[in-house]
Amino acid sequence: MTFYDTNQAEQVADEFFRFYYHDRGKMKWDGYFLSEHQAALKKHHQDSTKGLVDENF
Repeated sequence: MTFYDTNQAEQVADEFFRFYYHDRGKMKWDGYFLSEHQAALKKHHQDSTKGLVDENF
């Protein structure tokens, strides 16, 4: 493991983000939203089987 002082760390980070890091934008969050959506659907289904959800609303 390499430890850097503040100036070296900033240089390494700057080089990484300029030349190596590729921001995928929204794509990197799609799995998160899908996971959250799946969890909400599962909870809704569990609640509806217990009669806690009004399907007519």
